[in-house]
Amino acid sequence: VAAAVADVAVPHFSSGALNAVVKSDAAGVQRQLRGLAVASLAGAACTGCRGGLFWLAGNRVVARLRLKLFAAMLRQDVAFFDATPRGALASRLTSDATKIADVVSFNLNIIARQAIQAVGGAAYLVALDAPLAFLTLACVGGAGVLTDAYGRASRGLARDTQTAVASCAAVADEALQNVRVARGCAAEPVLVDAYAGKVAALSRIQDRHGVVYGLSRVVLGGAKGFAAVATLALGARRVAAGLLAPEEMVRFAFYSAFVNGAAFDVGDQLAKVE
Repeated sequence: VAAAVADVAVPHFSSGALNAVVKSDAAGVQRQLRGLAVASLAGAACTGCRGGLFWLAGNRVVARLRLKLFAAMLRQDVAFFDATPRGALASRLTSDATKIADVVSFNLNIIARQAIQAVGGAAYLVALDAPLAFLTLACVGGAGVLTDAYGRASRGLARDTQTAVASCAAVADEALQNVRVARGCAAEPVLVDAYAGKVAALSRIQDRHGVVYGLSRVVLGGAKGFAAVATLALGARRVAAGLLAPEEMVRFAFYSAFVNGAAFDVGDQLAKVE
């Protein structure tokens, strides 16, 4: 929370310094820059502490998960091991558990930080100019709908990828376990073809994931650009009408970009949580 609060203060001092420069207010520039330096250093220190704590939490979670999963596997009937390839079980203990560690130590870390920043920045926008803030937040909400659609598609493809990886590992494990038999029967080409089929299936899933990701960047990037243009256009009108001071418009522009970036990061990380 402390890191996010410090980060929320950064656009305040950045825009304040810019306004002071425009006014040729040397004392104001120095005051804003001192505040910016304090906020930046405080944010960096708190961010480092939060990141380290999330990393340690992720390591402990995945260690307990691997232990419990391994113990649960050993308690299964022998028929379970006859029906389930050992490579698939090994994949669940390694790659799947690592994915969970990434969620705790990285994805949730960023989601928590950026969500607090987005809320804090949104409150600042409303305090500066409510009508203009509602336009910005409406654009953020529209981008959120698009991000949710991408997230559902991405998570489905990620699950398919994990299943395909486990399938590849199972085929490779079986082939390597029986390599002497395969060599005696000259069955290497058959095993290579079987593995190639699994790899090709995995590649097709990853290709689809890449296409979905690319399209999402185009759509979401366009949405962010539209939000910026709409915000500046309405802000210019309100400044011209005397409803908003130019200095406040500069500050609003800084915070609008800040909120859009934070909200975009939240959606992006949620899409990666499997």
